[in-house]
Amino acid sequence: MKKIIPIILILLIIIWYFWYKELYQKYFIVFEWKIVKKDLNREETKLLISSWAELIWDINIKSWEIIFENNSSFSGEINLKSGEIIIKNNVIINWNINFSWKIIIWKNSKINWNLKQNSTLFKDSSVFIKWTKPKLFVTTDYPDFLKYFDSMPDSHKKEFGYIFLTSHNMDIRWVDLKPEKYFKKIFYFENNKLKSFDFKNKEKLKQFYDNTKKYIDLLPERKISRFWVWFTTKTYSFNKKKADIYLSNDYANSVLFTHEFGHVMDYAYWFIDIYNPSYPYFKKENSITEYWKFHIGEDFAEAYRFYILHSNSFKKMTEDNSEIKKKYNYMKKYVFKSFEY
Repeated sequence: MKKIIPIILILLIIIWYFWYKELYQKYFIVFEWKIVKKDLNREETKLLISSWAELIWDINIKSWEIIFENNSSFSGEINLKSGEIIIKNNVIINWNINFSWKIIIWKNSKINWNLKQNSTLFKDSSVFIKWTKPKLFVTTDYPDFLKYFDSMPDSHKKEFGYIFLTSHNMDIRWVDLKPEKYFKKIFYFENNKLKSFDFKNKEKLKQFYDNTKKYIDLLPERKISRFWVWFTTKTYSFNKKKADIYLSNDYANSVLFTHEFGHVMDYAYWFIDIYNPSYPYFKKENSITEYWKFHIGEDFAEAYRFYILHSNSFKKMTEDNSEIKKKYNYMKKYVFKSFEY
């Protein structure tokens, strides 16, 4: 046994040597527990900041990749012109990050200043960012249809009651399903966090189900096809103060969800009927999609969806159509309070 231990140690040293040798070829490494107090200005390189390492100054790299391992920290400004930034668990960044390609942030990391991106941010919902230039970003631990929820203004997130992900939508008009079979998942917003309903609460689950069935039983049969996949209601919402969203589990996606959230915002502020000034709706022909022509309420919901998910296309359409330009400007000024994507 005593002879085997030195052999194992030698093998581990060899493995360690070749592993770090490979890393040296790929990365400029800041080792564990090391504190660096100088600028890192490099042309084309990959930068690896090991666990517990600390950088106090600026990083300026033209391309490739920056990786912050778990529990590392940084107190300068990061400028990455092209390439990818990966920030792992429990990392603290105390200044600006400017990037133009892609950034991935794992659990419980903090950006205590500004994040300015021209491309895509992928983040866990536990990530804290103090300020950020408005851009669309993806929350990686949310269901796919809710992946852009964190990108919405905080004032909007508070306006819905519940999001019901259903398995059979309109079938409850004819088939008496059990509540736990009808609902796949239920989401709500509380204490600035999106939460999932605990299905062990059978009494409240049945109340949700009864309320939904009551609403659908009142719908004329000719309207059933309209609501087959999705609908939003405030009149028959669970708490009557905020609108609820229903989406079929088989068809739920970010496009449908964002459209339905447009209805939530209209129910909250009555932009179409009461708000002054009211939402500009002119000719049905001046629409982005065919669905706009259905009703002014659908026109508003589609404008809301395009403002968030397809802002560049929306802006492009305003160049040739003055009425669409009025809709975009209305969304910007009154609905999003100058917040632009």
